Amino acid sequence: MSETQDCKLEFSEEVMTQARDVGLEARDAVVWLYHNNVGKEDIMGGIGTGWFIDDTHIVTNGHIIDQNNEEDGSFRAITINNTSHELEVLDYVYNINPTRDVALLKLKDGSAPHALTLGDTNSLEEGQPLIQIGHPATIGNWLIALGTYTGRSPGINSNSLTTEMPSYSGNSGSPLLTLDGDVVGLHYASTSENYAGDPPTPIDEDVDEARVYTELPYQKRKSAVAEPIEDVTSHLSDWRN
Repeated sequence: MSETQDCKLEFSEEVMTQARDVGLEARDAVVWLYHNNVGKEDIMGGIGTGWFIDDTHIVTNGHIIDQNNEEDGSFRAITINNTSHELEVLDYVYNINPTRDVALLKLKDGSAPHALTLGDTNSLEEGQPLIQIGHPATIGNWLIALGTYTGRSPGINSNSLTTEMPSYSGNSGSPLLTLDGDVVGLHYASTSENYAGDPPTPIDEDVDEARVYTELPYQKRKSAVAEPIEDVTSHLSDWRN
């Protein structure tokens, strides 16, 4: 794809159907993360996305925790069925060069309705369809995005997975899945090229959260990066309890 070409990804009907089926099932394991400030417990600010790796543990990005002090408030997770859970931060890592951006949270009550299975990045091929589920900015919640794997990030972060993927702020912590439903990456950053001048008409007047999106409003091109699942799990064994 040339740098000047619009990011209008095309997929077969079979791939779109498979992505939707996998995405709808995986959404049960994806949460919307909130932070409550002390003294303002009735006001919840959405801070990103997370996902269950087992019955009680949630994986997300380290920068989400780093930018929201646990001493100043509490973290909560909202599931797709609107169940709220208070969270304990077990540990996190947030480095820039090389990128290490992983956090592990634990439910203080209840258990996960569903947990995601883990895959293997060694089998990924350039152009392979991948799914991302999260909460992009004001666009919507539990949105299923479909994009493609484009390789590994160059330079010092050469182990990061790169994708052509519709996403916004709020997708931080989103799981990156194959069409088999296995997590192969943890989204931590993205860059976009937006339309100049007047933005195009949004995809829908009302976002359909059960639809698979290959583009989002106002975006001409979108690239996203994710930590490989192998790097993510290398941190978890020491943190999980």
